[in-house]
Amino acid sequence: MYIGSVAPQRPSFFVKLTFSIFAILFVTISIEVLAAATIFVGHRQKKLDRPPSIPAWPKKEQGTARSVAFGQPDMSFGFRLSPWAKSGSEMGFWVNSHGFISNSSKRDDSFFIKKSPGTCRIMIFGGSTVQGVGASSNEMTIAAQLESFLNSKYRRPGIARYEVINAGVGAYYSTQELLYLATEGIHYAPDVVIVLDGLNDFHRTHGEWLHAVDKNTYTKNLPSSIRYRFHPYQLPSSRAPLSSFPLSHYILPLFPNTFRLLRKAMSPGMPLLATQYNEPLTAERGVELYLINLESMAGIARSHHINCLLALQPTLGFQKPSTKEEDLHWKPMDMGYQSKKQHYWTLATKAYRSLAKAQRDASLAVIDLSGLFAKRSETLYTDTEHYNDLGQRLVAERLAQLLSENQLLRASRS
Repeated sequence: MYIGSVAPQRPSFFVKLTFSIFAILFVTISIEVLAAATIFVGHRQKKLDRPPSIPAWPKKEQGTARSVAFGQPDMSFGFRLSPWAKSGSEMGFWVNSHGFISNSSKRDDSFFIKKSPGTCRIMIFGGSTVQGVGASSNEMTIAAQLESFLNSKYRRPGIARYEVINAGVGAYYSTQELLYLATEGIHYAPDVVIVLDGLNDFHRTHGEWLHAVDKNTYTKNLPSSIRYRFHPYQLPSSRAPLSSFPLSHYILPLFPNTFRLLRKAMSPGMPLLATQYNEPLTAERGVELYLINLESMAGIARSHHINCLLALQPTLGFQKPSTKEEDLHWKPMDMGYQSKKQHYWTLATKAYRSLAKAQRDASLAVIDLSGLFAKRSETLYTDTEHYNDLGQRLVAERLAQLLSENQLLRASRS
């Protein structure tokens, strides 16, 4: 009982709820700020920021470059390309100081994190197709030819030059590409992101390719604890990849630094991405997960004001009539593989077209390129998956046209 005074009123439910929401937001934003400071002031700056001089390219005659393994273990993505490495074949590819396939065979093909004024920076993500397997040299990859086409034919007011970063890594599928963009790609401040893929996500929907874990160029020499957890021919366990959660394209853009620190704090098992041998995904479920990852990448690009082009890659056995040379690669494949691939691509093209019709964002273009080679009679494939120099040129030329037609090219943002 209160005598001579008014009894204190308890805060209403609405006031408590409002206070709780603001408290949660304050704590979450504080954690993200601390995470950003930890990454960028500490490890991130040491790893990515470089002085004005470009590091010397290892000399071949000293054997330095060839001693660097082409692939290396990575806690974030399972494996990645090694900076300054070169693939083992005579027609191998140089990797620059940032771990990207160079657009030139010359030793000075590198770039600075901070773009020069007037530079339009484009990052293209994908698997071995984007990396350049099948091309005769660094200069003939899709990324290198795209850069050449843009600089020679698609100049725009306010754009002094185009710079294309080849973020393709052989055997990467859409989940790895999503994480690559969310945790590292955005720090390169691209103006445009291109995602050209589909094939490695198809590989995850059937079990015939599981043997490739031990034969893959980049993973065969890596520790098995990492190799078997991250290889795209793995099949998802009951613990689904992070990208399968519908809100992933809202969560990752808001708190990328917190997410990155959490991943670094995890054990090598990486529970959020843990995979194991299991029953194959159905084609329908595989396409569903693939589209979730694509939408997540588009959401991340949008949240960072980056234009985005999503493209389904052409593949042998779908739409294009094969030549005699291509038949040597396609016909030996068993009928089960052929029918599954054609079924998957049929579903993927339908899903792509539905996604294209549904989206209304001017900064995003969704394009089905699976029929790009449909009317070509030349040999364009070097195997069942990869393009020769002409195939790489046709893809690069079409991408340049699409970037221009969809008004995705713009002056550099700082």
